Amino acid sequence: MAVDVGPGNVHAGAATPVQHRPGAGADPVAGDRPLTAEESAHLDRLRHDLAASGVDVHDPHALGALSDSSWEAWAQSGGAGDPRPLVRALGVGLGDVLATSTGASWMLRTTDGVATPVVMTSTWCVAPLEEVSVRWRAGERGWAYGWVERTIAHLTGTRSRHAGQQPQVPSPARSGEEQGAAHRPRTPDELPSHPSAAVQDLALRALAQAVEDVVPAGGPLAPFAMVDDGTQVGIRRFTEPGLARGWVRATGALRAAIAWQGRLNEPADPRDGNGRDAVFVEACDSGRPGFVVAHRYASVPGVSRIVGTPEIVGTCEPLL
Repeated sequence: MAVDVGPGNVHAGAATPVQHRPGAGADPVAGDRPLTAEESAHLDRLRHDLAASGVDVHDPHALGALSDSSWEAWAQSGGAGDPRPLVRALGVGLGDVLATSTGASWMLRTTDGVATPVVMTSTWCVAPLEEVSVRWRAGERGWAYGWVERTIAHLTGTRSRHAGQQPQVPSPARSGEEQGAAHRPRTPDELPSHPSAAVQDLALRALAQAVEDVVPAGGPLAPFAMVDDGTQVGIRRFTEPGLARGWVRATGALRAAIAWQGRLNEPADPRDGNGRDAVFVEACDSGRPGFVVAHRYASVPGVSRIVGTPEIVGTCEPLL
């Protein structure tokens, strides 16, 4: 399918940057704001072209199948043609599915002078155009539906519907690093150094993988690192988080995330079992301070389940 964004589209680049034309609006000040009428119209054109292809834009299975078949056709052609219009359209389509399922809204997030359309709730944001772009460059297929399910589960605090249906006896969780709860920021924007939309999305991706590792089996979680070099996202597992940090520093990546299993140092709600066990992710852009997020899980008779939504724990030293 050839998706044309139409004349005058300012969403240049598959990875999401919105290039502000001279005189086209406000200067790109760091922060979040609603889309302008012009920016909303650009997304509407992408929605129109995606729907005109005949794909069910409400079905993440269908959107994923379109992404897979289009990538295979593009690869077989030797990379002929510009895939960016399709990548952007798929990003908008998947973002709309997330927004509809979670009550999130499309916003424009500006970091370091680069403006990115994101899907945002009151506590978290996801950059679906960047997600599609990274996966496309890496040649990943079969990822879209699972990613949508995991992202919805994290944003709403519900268990992913594609997780195993049979209860499993959880293994004992390994002890982890204690994390204090006092004066936690509630959103990434409340951190002293605002993380980019790209590294927030990488952190959410790592958190989703960590939850998949411990729910419903209960773990143990082998610590792992995810690195994004601007072309693809790689993952490697380790025996302990310190080894992951050392490996990340040597990669020279643009951004990175490290995941491990531990406990939150705060009282638990009795309704949630122990409620203190959690998976943790620390993430950062190269040369910038890092941040730590957590997602609780609890063991209830014979099966582990996630509790609540992702939580900002605080800051950490740069990984890169």
